[in-house]
Amino acid sequence: MKEFEITLNLSETPTGIHIKKLKNYFNEMPLEEILSGLKFAKNRWAAKDAGVLKVGRKSILQKEIHSVTVEQAQWRLKNFLLI
Repeated sequence: MKEFEITLNLSETPTGIHIKKLKNYFNEMPLEEILSGLKFAKNRWAAKDAGVLKVGRKSILQKEIHSVTVEQAQWRLKNFLLI
């Protein structure tokens, strides 16, 4: 395997653990997978930063569960219809 050196400009100083994790990722994963993951993370970060990140289904269900009273939940269970 060939070795290459990459210089990064970071907004914060990485810890030893950060450096170790980065080295492991680059040693263990194909470059295309790393780039794909970084692209996904960048898009997610941009959406979060813009305030347009869509809430996942699991989070929606958890909010729904906590916003319903016991009586409402029992009524829904009794009156649930399969569509």
